[in-house]
Amino acid sequence: MARISGIKGQNKIIGSIAGANHYRFIGIEIADAGANAGPNGGYWDLVLLKDTNHIIFDRCWVHGTATGEDVKGIQFENSSYIAIVDSFISDIHSKTSSNGADSAAVGSLTGPGPVKIVNNFLEAAGENVLWGGGRATTTLSDIEFRHNHVFKPLIWWNKHPSFFGTLFVVKNSYETKNSIRELIEGNVFDNNWKMAQKGTAILLYPKNQVWSLSRLYRSRFGFSL
Repeated sequence: MARISGIKGQNKIIGSIAGANHYRFIGIEIADAGANAGPNGGYWDLVLLKDTNHIIFDRCWVHGTATGEDVKGIQFENSSYIAIVDSFISDIHSKTSSNGADSAAVGSLTGPGPVKIVNNFLEAAGENVLWGGGRATTTLSDIEFRHNHVFKPLIWWNKHPSFFGTLFVVKNSYETKNSIRELIEGNVFDNNWKMAQKGTAILLYPKNQVWSLSRLYRSRFGFSL
């Protein structure tokens, strides 16, 4: 598997320029290889797409390190026609001892959509999947989320016998604050516990938590396990 890894001093491994379009990453490992070493080392975004369209991640492995600050797996903003299929995203987390940010394997604050997330393994501490949560002028629309395994390992839970000693911020498995026309079907959601919040696994609600939003919606959902 070909690998793309980050370099020291950067806050992301893959970024984009406005207008980037029609890229398909096939069978690529996108990895934190430890260049930003130290107790709080890592990357804020392993992949960050801004103002892009028609980008596909196909059979890719996107991952941080076991104890680092690799906060976002694949994050996209103001982007359309984004797909993540048959891929594996792991070791996405943020420690309570540093910035305490909401980590997410997949997420987007704003953008028109559509989005396709199908047949992936998605491992993250904060929210495995997070739509919304910040300043937005559009509502993420037409989301297909099917046949994914959404997972938090029990070694991250400080009350479990297998806890490995590093505490991460844990909140939810799936949360949407600003989205419409969303199909959530045939997924497995494994493990969530009370830590930074009450331990609710799935949150589907409209919420403006910071700054001003000119548009905020949460409607037209189809949800089945």
